[in-house]
Amino acid sequence: MDKYQINLLNKISFVVKEEGASFSISEECAIAVQPENAYIEEIQVTASSSVLKCIIIDGVKIEIVNNSARFTISFKNDSKEITLCFINGIADDCTLPIKLYKTSKEKWDEKINLEKRAQLINDVALVVNNGHDLINVIFTMIKNSKYAIAELFYENRKIGEFKNKENQSFISITGLAFGNYNIAVSLFDESDDLIIKTDLVSTQLKPITPDLSSIEDKLNSILKFM
Repeated sequence: MDKYQINLLNKISFVVKEEGASFSISEECAIAVQPENAYIEEIQVTASSSVLKCIIIDGVKIEIVNNSARFTISFKNDSKEITLCFINGIADDCTLPIKLYKTSKEKWDEKINLEKRAQLINDVALVVNNGHDLINVIFTMIKNSKYAIAELFYENRKIGEFKNKENQSFISITGLAFGNYNIAVSLFDESDDLIIKTDLVSTQLKPITPDLSSIEDKLNSILKFM
């Protein structure tokens, strides 16, 4: 690219329709970045300039109309080359390779699955309360869920599974010893397919120590009136 072409290049702007994608041109090449959603395999680029006559992408000519032209960059078919043609021969046509930066469908799927899981866990709204020798597991039966199973772990060892009764959004687990427990809840649909399993929630059962100072204060108050 000579100095005349470089000067004219600075008079061209590129706008990409698809969010997260980009297109730019340097002195060595054109650079196209695919959206994070890798299932979007083409991007629409609008070039605006008063110095362009046409743009050629891999042999396909796009005329400039009202100082603007829209062209497609393909990540599926690997767009390879762009040619900028300037008006009135003010500079030689400029042909550059297109460097594609592709994103990953696997990473996009992973991101979407994590977002869906986070939303489902938020909807389940798992709450764990405890008493002297019991644990109450409270949750929400989300859309399409038929039943729930709570898994109970004692000192990091699984000791049981407990199913909720029909139309109930809680499970009470009784007769438990003091110690550290973890609970996770899984929701299933009517075909017994897992919808979501929550993260573990920790709780502790321990002896209830009476507040003797409070009792002493009450006795002292009574003695004052005797």
